Amino acid sequence: MEDQTTLLQIMAVFTGVAALALVIMAGMIVAVYRSVNAMRDRSQVFMDRWEPVADTSQKTLEEVRGQAGEILQKVKTLADTSQQQVARVDSLLTEVSDGTKRNIERVDESVQTNLRKVQETTDAVQNTVLVPVQQLRAVAAAVNAVIHHLASKSKPTPDKATIDEEMFI
Repeated sequence: MEDQTTLLQIMAVFTGVAALALVIMAGMIVAVYRSVNAMRDRSQVFMDRWEPVADTSQKTLEEVRGQAGEILQKVKTLADTSQQQVARVDSLLTEVSDGTKRNIERVDESVQTNLRKVQETTDAVQNTVLVPVQQLRAVAAAVNAVIHHLASKSKPTPDKATIDEEMFI
């Protein structure tokens, strides 16, 4: 009998532990239920507050979607127009650049021609005017020296003679 009593005691302890575990689990389930209810209540308050914002955001997105097509079409048109204008400006700048280069070449040729003519004129003036003027001066100095020599009654000193000869030469 003692074995049966021990067995009954073990079974009673096991049943008690199982019952205690069931009571603890039931308490935990009640706590989880309360937490879920509290979360549901809080999420309901949150949803009540943010539902109008979500509706407004959705309406705004729908409006943006409707206008995005128009905006994108206008941007595409603007980009095409800009590309055409850039091509026109590029061709215009190329034409202006080419014309400017041609004009600069013409001006350079004209300046070179004028410089050549000025040099030729300068050479001609020197040959036709300045050289004869220098020759006339030399002849005048010689005539002056001769007249001065003939006009002076005294014989020139060697210093004076040297100066006169140097002037004549």
